[in-house]
Amino acid sequence: MRSGFWFFLPMAHPATLLALSGQGLDGTFNSIVPPIYQSSIFRFEDVGVTKGYDYTRSGNPTRDTLETLLADLEGGAGAVATTSGMAAVSTVLATLDADAHVICSHDCYGGTERLLVTLAAQGKLSVSFVDLTDASAFAEALRPIAGEFAFIVFALGIIGTGMLAVPVLAGSAAYAIGEARNWPVGFSRRWQEAKAFYGTVALATLVGVILTFSSIDPIRALYWSAVLNGVIAVPVMVVTMLLASRADVMGRFAVRGWLRALGWLATALMGLAALGMCVT
Repeated sequence: MRSGFWFFLPMAHPATLLALSGQGLDGTFNSIVPPIYQSSIFRFEDVGVTKGYDYTRSGNPTRDTLETLLADLEGGAGAVATTSGMAAVSTVLATLDADAHVICSHDCYGGTERLLVTLAAQGKLSVSFVDLTDASAFAEALRPIAGEFAFIVFALGIIGTGMLAVPVLAGSAAYAIGEARNWPVGFSRRWQEAKAFYGTVALATLVGVILTFSSIDPIRALYWSAVLNGVIAVPVMVVTMLLASRADVMGRFAVRGWLRALGWLATALMGLAALGMCVT
């Protein structure tokens, strides 16, 4: 169910979509801001006749509004909201035919692995678990699907992913640095208005391209960057907790009591995890 402004949505700015999407969905009182329906059940108009909803587990106006907004933001025909990642995985797998072949990372989430193994045992699909660090294994896993063109398909996928990832990561870096330095940021600004921001995007993109043609293993680089992030997170959390506990900095929003204890507990656990990783 689309909002009353659906015909403007394909050309609208994301901020406009957020402001307009969902309007017109409240047919009861025509509220501008759609209400939140917390009811678990809905009254029947007659025997077997509803106004579109009977039980929240199968449908809810608030969830439909969220799905409409997500579809509008992504330019899609529709969207499905789920309550967990496994529910999303199950929904996607349910759309596959019995002759479908799924290629999955060997170190995926345990619940995903068990679900795939169960479905494969039931003959509902076939699955290959592949080492993410072995590019040739991934290409070989594509052979039953792409045949002799497996190498070309895999190469095009890697190149396409890189072309998408480099500008996204470059933009993320530019936003992070720009906001930390209090620069004007955003791709909606002209070059003259945000030279430092666009310069950072260009520099980060150049670094990404250079790394692509270097001898550095991108998978190992990704792994060690995640390790480095985990180690750096500890002092960042310590500084955050120290600042968040100071009344002269946070005022009446300074953390106290159980919230402060919970924050320091999380920081300690993160520190122990980083220490354990370094020791072992």
